[in-house]
Amino acid sequence: MPTIGCLIVIGSVIGGYTWHGGNLALLWQPSELLIIGGSGVGAFVIMNDWHNLKEALHASFKGFFHSSTSKAEYLDTLLLMNDILKIIKKVGALKLEADMDKPEDSEIFKKYPRVLKKKIPVLFLCDSFRLLISGQSIPSH
Repeated sequence: MPTIGCLIVIGSVIGGYTWHGGNLALLWQPSELLIIGGSGVGAFVIMNDWHNLKEALHASFKGFFHSSTSKAEYLDTLLLMNDILKIIKKVGALKLEADMDKPEDSEIFKKYPRVLKKKIPVLFLCDSFRLLISGQSIPSH
């Protein structure tokens, strides 16, 4: 699906641009890609030692090609978030405070054991909802 989505986006951009009389040659600027990409890679090399460069390269390949999260885990995470948001809508966010403080004891989280076994995503989810519960705005919004 992502491939089809990318083709639709590229086709729409090119089609719309040419429909309005745009010159496609103006969109293709390889020298600009070299300047921007080379500057970014060069700055990254300057700021890191050899060990960090190897680790970053290894982690990048691992992240792109070897996902440790299955589709079922993604689906369970979305279903968990849906359950949490339904509870917030029905009875209010304050009812979830105990669930966010101790997710391993929460009946909501226990319905999704695949999510519960991943400690870092659960911590992130609980911290995000804890901000919502406390009434503070999330910094990125």
